[in-house]
Amino acid sequence: MNKTKHKTPSFLTTAIVTVIVVFVLCFAIQLELLFRCENYVTKHELNMANLVKFATIEQLEKRLQNEPSNYIVSVKLAKLYEGLNEKARANKLYSDAVKKSGRTNYTLYNYALFCAKQGLFAIASGMAEEISGKNTKNIRYKAEIYEKIADVMFEYEEYKGAVSAYQISYKYAKNAQDEKYYNSVKNKYSYSYVKLADSLIEQKMVQEAIVALNNSIKVKETQIAKYKLGLIYIDFDKQKAQKLIEQVFKQEPYLVNPYIYNTLLNDLIDIAMKENNHSAINYYSVKYNSFKLAMEDIYLYKKDIAIDGSEIIKKKDKYYLVFNIKNTTKTKISQLFMDIELYLNSRRYRISKKVVYLSHALFPYGVIMGYKIQLPSNIDIVDVKNHNYLIIKYFAKKRTKAPNTLIKIDSLNF
Repeated sequence: MNKTKHKTPSFLTTAIVTVIVVFVLCFAIQLELLFRCENYVTKHELNMANLVKFATIEQLEKRLQNEPSNYIVSVKLAKLYEGLNEKARANKLYSDAVKKSGRTNYTLYNYALFCAKQGLFAIASGMAEEISGKNTKNIRYKAEIYEKIADVMFEYEEYKGAVSAYQISYKYAKNAQDEKYYNSVKNKYSYSYVKLADSLIEQKMVQEAIVALNNSIKVKETQIAKYKLGLIYIDFDKQKAQKLIEQVFKQEPYLVNPYIYNTLLNDLIDIAMKENNHSAINYYSVKYNSFKLAMEDIYLYKKDIAIDGSEIIKKKDKYYLVFNIKNTTKTKISQLFMDIELYLNSRRYRISKKVVYLSHALFPYGVIMGYKIQLPSNIDIVDVKNHNYLIIKYFAKKRTKAPNTLIKIDSLNF
């Protein structure tokens, strides 16, 4: 009796362990088969897609007649018909491909993109979530589908929906192991909040707009979001507005409206004077003076530069535009860029030149005499018939990213 009692538990333990091992082996084999099956389907789809990549519609239609179950050909045909704007035909081919394939990830992805472009967002998102597997390719499929949904919503100016769709795309793009693609979605996601804020401001929903802009900055800190936030705060928190706009001005000065920022600083000085707050007066006065100096170094106004003595000269079969440049201000110009637009016989030519360098500044009221620019070689002034004049527009700026200022328009005879 005692021997029997000792053997029974041992037998049961062995049996249980055997069952567990068999179960684990079977499960592992099943996973391996599924993985191999998915790899086989993916490789088959890729090979077939490459095979029909450059085929014509006629060739693909003929192949589909001979191989009606070939869903890769259906997808390729659908894309071609979609490109020809034959949407009904494309829709049927995409739908057939999904059915014939047994709803593979490849066909679901392509049909979902098509549906997203047509504004069928619920259908597209449903197919996106149906895509199975956690490899980077399938994650990228989902990210691209939601990105396309967001793109179309953004185009329709449905910014609230676009924000939601970009958010999901952003979530998937994080795991797609493609930094460039991830940053692209991130930029779109951040900017969609900015556009949402614009629409909310139009509806007088100021607090909601502030939330949207703060969300934009959380996704990616951009100067446009900070600047728009600063503009909102001007009406009820000028100090906060000044801090935000100053940050933007240091990073992207041309984004800031100089008149608005100048007015804001003056308002803050006035408020400090009314409150008899001497430290605030000094603080904002320093900000104002540094802003004025920065403006002189950055912005160029029409009366700051004078152009005269323009003429066309010819040397060794080459034509040159020669003119004088004068700094009419009491401020040194350390950099000066000029864009010249020439109009001859209804044709437009453009020349860009850096005229003044840091090492060769244009001092207050200084003049550059006889500055010479070679004209494009395809301007043959001598052979011009019925026209004996050249229209020239002179533009200038102090920084490469600054807007051009039109200085003068000339009409030269030759």
